[in-house]
Amino acid sequence: APSLLAGLLVDSTGERLTPSHAVKNGRRYRYYISRALITESGAEHTSGWRLPAHDVEDAVIRIIAAALTGRAALIERLGVRDISAEQSRLVLDRAASLAKTLLQGSPGERAKLAREIIEQVVIGQSEIAIALRKGLLVATTGAARETSPDDTMLISAPAAFRRRGVETKLMLPAA
Repeated sequence: APSLLAGLLVDSTGERLTPSHAVKNGRRYRYYISRALITESGAEHTSGWRLPAHDVEDAVIRIIAAALTGRAALIERLGVRDISAEQSRLVLDRAASLAKTLLQGSPGERAKLAREIIEQVVIGQSEIAIALRKGLLVATTGAARETSPDDTMLISAPAAFRRRGVETKLMLPAA
């Protein structure tokens, strides 16, 4: 599967996390790794993230899907409260369609959509913050006049990271 968040994932200092992998007993494990861990490999006390790619990608997709299916909150976040009922329905239907593709689409469809809708994902010590492009949600409706295509919508969710040996486990509260 392609690395869904390649080039989109950064830590709280703005340092990009790079996709990487390891192979153990014939099984491939994918990770997102801080640049400091790559460039300062072997040095003592190097700080940075080494996160399991599947866990991070799954968490980001679930957070986005929840934001896209929360109807009232979505209209509020998009800043399109004053549009007609028909335009609202089109925006909400488009958002639901995008959420379904993110959750159930093929890996290629999911990667393509992620590149189109996600501006940036910031991994912090206590939350995941995601900047989404509004243009894709409102482009097919008359609501596009209300927002410029480069506007972003910020969503975040609390997250905790637990160390288990060398592995870092991502813990999200129940959706």
